[in-house]
Parts: sequence; structure tokens; C-alpha cells
Amino acid sequence: MGAIGPILFGAKLLSDINATRQEYKSQQRAYEAQADNARQNAAIQQKQRELQADAYAQKQGKLNDRMKLVRGQAAAAAGAGGFTMDGSVNDILDSSYDEYKKDSLNLLSQQRNDSWSNYVNQVNYINQANAYDKAASNVRKQGHQKIFGTILGAAAQAYGNGWFGGSSSTGQSSWA
Repeated sequence: MGAIGPILFGAKLLSDINATRQEYKSQQRAYEAQADNARQNAAIQQKQRELQADAYAQKQGKLNDRMKLVRGQAAAAAGAGGFTMDGSVNDILDSSYDEYKKDSLNLLSQQRNDSWSNYVNQVNYINQANAYDKAASNVRKQGHQKIFGTILGAAAQAYGNGWFGGSSSTGQSSWA
């Protein structure tokens, strides 16, 4: 009957260690999944920045084409009417060119704002991923510390019960 106590004690110790391990592993996996999700979101933001750059390049190309068309139409109309490219025709073209520059600069400003916004979002997602990675690491370390504490407490109890050199019958310490 004396050997059953240590066996049951050992079984409970293993059960406690396993429960602690499952608990911290579950938390660790949850943080790791959140970190992976944040990294995927950062990659999406990067891809959106690339796609936006392409979209704005296409818009700028259309704006350039439209300006060329307006200049060509004005030149053709002036030529058909027997006018030269000076005076009022030139003033109209200059006015069109001023509007073109405004539109072009506005488009560039919008692109920069959108790109900056996506960059900030990307950096925020990367920072979130790093925070989740750190949280997962901390949970793992805390789990190991809790397991170590469980083992240490069990060893002290086993020693106090006299199973490993301790004395349970006298109540006095063998250190005296």
C-alpha cells in the first residue's frame, strides 16, 4: 500500500504538467495565428500599393492622351480655319495645358496619399504581427515557468512525504 501513494502522486504530477502544457500551447497557437493573419494583411496592403500605382499610371496615361488629343484638335481647327498657332489659339491651348497640369498634379497627390495610407496600414500590420509573436513567446516562457514550478512543488511535497530522503514521521527537518 505504501508504493501506491508515490505512483498516484506521479500520475497527478504528469496530468498537471500535461494540462499546463496544453493550456499554454493553445494560447501560443492563437497568438501565432493572429501574427500570421497580420502578416497576410501586411502583404495585402503591399499588393494594393502596387496595384494603385499601376491604376494611377493608367489614369495619368489617359490624361496625357486626352491632352494630346485636345492639342491636336485645336491645331487642326486652327489650320483648317487658316489661323496660325499664336494669339487666341495659343491662349486656348495654354489654358488647356494649365488645366492638364492641375489635373495631373491632383492625380499625383491622390496617388501619394493613397500610397502613404496603405504604407501606414502595412506598417501597422507588421507591428501587430511582431506584437503577437512576442505574446506567443511570452506565453510559451510562462508555460515553461509554470511547469517548472509544478515540478518543484511536487518534488518538495514528495521530499516532505519521505519518498526521496525526507522524513514524514518526525516532522523535524533533516537540515538541523
